[in-house]
Amino acid sequence: MPGPVLEQVLLLTPPSELVFTGPFHDVVQTYLKLKNPSDKRVCFKVKTTAPKQYCVRPNSGFIDPGREVEVTVMLQPFEPFGKDLSEKNRHKFLVQSLHAGDNQQDQETLWAQSDISQKMETKLRCVFRAGDDALVSRVPVSATATEPPRSPAPSSTGARPPPVGPPAAAGDRNAAPTHKSNDPGILETELKRLNADLTLARNEKASITEELERLRTTSQKHSEELEKRARPAAMSLFARLKFTVAILVALLLGVVMGKLIL
Repeated sequence: MPGPVLEQVLLLTPPSELVFTGPFHDVVQTYLKLKNPSDKRVCFKVKTTAPKQYCVRPNSGFIDPGREVEVTVMLQPFEPFGKDLSEKNRHKFLVQSLHAGDNQQDQETLWAQSDISQKMETKLRCVFRAGDDALVSRVPVSATATEPPRSPAPSSTGARPPPVGPPAAAGDRNAAPTHKSNDPGILETELKRLNADLTLARNEKASITEELERLRTTSQKHSEELEKRARPAAMSLFARLKFTVAILVALLLGVVMGKLIL
């Protein structure tokens, strides 16, 4: 069985919750500060149970003694009620850390070679607040998704108000026609969603480019190291070959001189 996880060396702000404040029809950002109060260098990694819903920058790196790093967490747009909210209420983040050497640069090798007993972990849950600071994530799903709205009081003119029915569930294509395709608000929301997806794609591209550059640098270092190791062997072989050729030339000259003398 793996040994117990060490106590987290990093100081997290906030320590246990990531709060996202609406409205949620656009990308919402929150921040997580990681401080290293120790006298040793620390490598960190931030994970989430819903990687497609969040963009984390930076999601890994090194923190020198006494320094801190601010991590930006971007939540993708969603509808804050019904099944969508119920799923997000279960989202969590995990901050892992590990002591690193002063000259350590390769994070993958460090994590791969480390034992579970050397790793430190802290879990954070996600909290969603509406624009009026109401705790959206703590409101029961049944109350937000199925409670019918109250009928408005009759107007002073005696005209009957329009009938009010239960709100259509998010993503219900069979709901009453609302001309979504022509609704400026819906179109604006969709545009913001597409912009958020584009931002996420660009960030992923930058991450992949950075990873490829790191691999290229690592490969170049390995090639240079192999070349340095092979160079003495090649020089030694050349020296032996040169010595052998010199002996053969000396013997040949000796034979020629002997024939001339005779």
